[in-house]
Order: sequence, then structure tokens, then C-alpha cells
Amino acid sequence: MTRYCIAPERRKLLVRIGAAGLHTWLTLPAALAASNPSDPATPTEITVERSERDGYPVFDIHAGITVAAPPQRVWQVLTDYDRLAEFVPNLISSRLISRHGNECVVVQEGYGRFLFVKQKIDLLLQAQEVPQTSIALTLLRGNMHEYRAEWRLNRVEANATQLIYTGAIAPAFYVPALFGTALIKSDLRNMIAAVAREMEKTAP
Repeated sequence: MTRYCIAPERRKLLVRIGAAGLHTWLTLPAALAASNPSDPATPTEITVERSERDGYPVFDIHAGITVAAPPQRVWQVLTDYDRLAEFVPNLISSRLISRHGNECVVVQEGYGRFLFVKQKIDLLLQAQEVPQTSIALTLLRGNMHEYRAEWRLNRVEANATQLIYTGAIAPAFYVPALFGTALIKSDLRNMIAAVAREMEKTAP
């Protein structure tokens, strides 16, 4: 039988890897899904906080990014509701069904992935627009206990816009307590990055 001699330093390294293995496995899906930190479209700030309200979990979210595009282009992308599914990850369809001035109704179909489960998400949303300033989204119907979100635009300079996304979501379906926050944070990061990349393209 062949015997292998492992140096003490190597043994210590193997022990450290073994102890870290479970943590790596738990966090790997979110890490792989996160945007490349060197990508200019990577959000500069993201927070997701979980709390219990009215007997169900609520996730409060906040994300911010500075986009290399003027506010007019940023606004054009955000309010082109029928095209959102072309570049937003996990969004299957998005359709503007009515508009009265700055008030719109949008129907969206998408999905979320929670470990090995793919969950369909259906939303009927009211969008209240303040041109080139903000869009407030509220839930009219869908498989959420709560859903509200807001996009806010702040002009930084002629070709740069600070984009802030805040909101609160409370899914009416099961979200794993252990992984939910990390997975939602990963989805949020990917969504904001995809929207920013679309805004930074040359307008058609």
C-alpha cells in the first residue's frame, strides 16, 4: 500500500478548507449569480432586510447605482414597459394595459428561483409617474401579500444619473428562511445591473 505524507502546513490548510466547505456551498449560488465587481453596471449599494409583519416575512430592499446615461435615456428605458422582459432577468412578459396621464397599469409575469424551486410570479401593478423624477409601483393583484417599489432618478451631470430603487416585498409563497435574503439580494443585483446596461446602450 502506498502511503502519502502530508506536511503539517498542508494538513492545516485541508482542515481550514473542510471547515469552510459548508459555508462555501451555502453562499456559492448567490456569489455566482452576482455581477462582476469590475462591471461598470454593478450596483454600488444593495441591502435586503428580512422582518416579520402580520405573520409573514417581508423583505425591505434598497439598491443604488450611477448610470452613464442622461436622465432622459434612463426614463425612456424605465417607462418602456412593453420591452422590459427583453433585458430584465427572470421577467417573462411585461405589458402596459392602460394609461391615464402619468398613471399606468402594467401586468407582468416572471419567476423566482429559490434553490431547486422555480416559482412563478404574477403581478398587476399601478405605476404613478413623475416624469424624469420617479416611478412608484403598487400592487393591484398578484401572488404577493405586499409589493411596493419606487425608482428615483437624480441627475449627477449631463451624461450621468443616480438611480435608486427601494421597496418592500412579501411573497404569498414559501421563501426559505435560511437562503431567502441572499437569493433576493442576488436577483436584485442582477436586475439593477441589467437595467443599467440597457440604459447605457445608445438609444435606438
